Order: sequence, then C-alpha cells, then structure tokens
Amino acid sequence: MLSIPGAGLTVSSLTPALRERFAIEDESKGIVVTEVKQDSPAAEKGLRPGDLIIEADHKPVRTPADLGKLIDEGRKAGAKSLLLRVENPQQLRYIALPLAEGKKK
Repeated sequence: MLSIPGAGLTVSSLTPALRERFAIEDESKGIVVTEVKQDSPAAEKGLRPGDLIIEADHKPVRTPADLGKLIDEGRKAGAKSLLLRVENPQQLRYIALPLAEGKKK
C-alpha cells in the first residue's frame, strides 16, 4: 500500500479481496485506488476508489512502489504533475495528478 498525502490518494496492489471489493473481473494490470480524501487534488481530478492506475508518465505501473518511484522522479525533475492512465469499467482516461510536496507512507 502507498499513501500519497500531497495528492490525498492511497493505492494498493491488486489482491483477490480488492478485486472482489471493487468488482474488478479480469486479471487487470496496474494498481487499485483504495482511498481518495475528500477535497484533495486526486478527488478534484476525478479519481475514485476502485479506479485502476495502469501507467504513470507513460510507464507501466504494476506495484505501488512503481508509482512511488515515478512520483519521486517527477518531483526531483521539478515536474508539477504526473500523467496517469486510469481505467474503470466505464472508461479509460488520462489524469494529470499534481505533485504537491508530501511524504509517502
């Protein structure tokens, strides 16, 4: 699990329990959003629990650590946001997640 306080977002690897909880039927790749804090940058961008993050910065995301590494790289490079490829049963979309400073847990 990875918490990104600056974004108000918590993600986790896909487990059988999370697949069941969020009705994720296929063997999807990526990581699942498990929590989005109200009025956070992630909420403002439309991220919801159950969304799958497939890519970040056009690179595959298979674990929370992958996303954490890309966030760190983006911050070090001075990027203001990180482009996420997000999907759920209704749609596939791209979201520019702001990279406000904040420590990961």
